[in-house]
Amino acid sequence: MNFNQNINIFPNPAKNHIFINFENNCNGYQMKIINTLNQIVYQNTISQTHYFIYWNTSSGKGVYFVQLYNVKGNLIGLKK
Repeated sequence: MNFNQNINIFPNPAKNHIFINFENNCNGYQMKIINTLNQIVYQNTISQTHYFIYWNTSSGKGVYFVQLYNVKGNLIGLKK
């Protein structure tokens, strides 16, 4: 799976929410959102193709990355 072509994250930049759409079946995969200090600010096991994540002010401003791990726990993609 090509991570950059099969996963859409918007809006970018985000203010108070983000949408993440997985075009391929990623059920059972792990999604993590990390900050530039490599701290996990959101984590979930994927069970659907569309996610709405409310981005509250406690997450802070800055750059965040979405990491995708396959069912074996291997990092298969990273997107800003």
